[in-house]
Amino acid sequence: MVVATRGRTRVAEDEALAGLAGLAADAPRPSRYQKWWAALNEKARAGDPVARQKVEKRKRYKNVGWLADQKAKADGGDPVARQKVEKRKETKRSYQRSYHRRVRQKADGGDPVAMQQVENRKSSLKSSNRRRRQKELDAQIEQGRAMMAQTRTRSILSRDAAQKLVQDLLDRDIPELGGLSLRSWATSLSRIRRRAGKVRGRYSVYIGYTHQSCVLMECFNFLRANQTHSGPPLLWTDARGFVQRSSPPRPRFHVRQSEAEGEVHFLPVLMYKSHSRINARLIEGEMQRALHDLLNLGERLWRLPDVGVRRENDPSKRGNQNSAHKVFLTISDKVPELVRTGKLRINH
Repeated sequence: MVVATRGRTRVAEDEALAGLAGLAADAPRPSRYQKWWAALNEKARAGDPVARQKVEKRKRYKNVGWLADQKAKADGGDPVARQKVEKRKETKRSYQRSYHRRVRQKADGGDPVAMQQVENRKSSLKSSNRRRRQKELDAQIEQGRAMMAQTRTRSILSRDAAQKLVQDLLDRDIPELGGLSLRSWATSLSRIRRRAGKVRGRYSVYIGYTHQSCVLMECFNFLRANQTHSGPPLLWTDARGFVQRSSPPRPRFHVRQSEAEGEVHFLPVLMYKSHSRINARLIEGEMQRALHDLLNLGERLWRLPDVGVRRENDPSKRGNQNSAHKVFLTISDKVPELVRTGKLRINH
């Protein structure tokens, strides 16, 4: 009985060991990092000072509480903590890049597990990018709503108030116009008999609008070749090189900004600014309308008055949020002379 009992006990033990061996065979193999970490811990427990230092540094580096403390210090302005946080992020990104590079190499070699990991990563990146874009869009919408609410609280000029303000602007003396006001300059030209295609006097003026923080970023745009379907109001009589971006390159007749500032001597003058686009567009249109019938094309450099958009679109998509909407003049004392000598021509 004892022998039989011992035999059955031995058989049960063998079966248990066989089951454990099967479980061990089915268990996933440790990764190369896990093996390295286990070996490093063994060396540290054996008394190796270098291994102990690496283990302590790694534990401290992976401590979530430590990272949270460093982030809090970095937000408080600590440069050392900020440098540590940035170094941690860069190390993590470098590890992720190297890891995914190895996975892609395995996938290229035909490993099905690596191929599945690559597909999972692609779908994960698509989802994260979609969430990020949606978050940015929501932030832009909220910013636009706040700006629109702020715009609604501002006073919008009535047409009568705008016309009264324009009368004051037309009577303002402008040094770039020879010390004359716009009204006196246009009135003096009206005494000269009008002839089609002729530029009278010494000056040419453009009245425009911009939302840019600097007027110089907009004041020469009306001279661009693709500004309107009819083209710019001024063109060189002879070609000035070629437009290289066209295929095939075509002769260039439009005036570049460098030529406008130098040879044609255009100067910008700020006349009005407002935080409301409606107000700025209204002032621009009223100024153009007041001078339009007194001047020939070439003396005025706009073809039709008041053709700009006035609606208050989403301000978050229109230039610098801290800049005001502006009405400006672009004045040249060289255009009439260049037109009369045949270097420039009016593009009717």
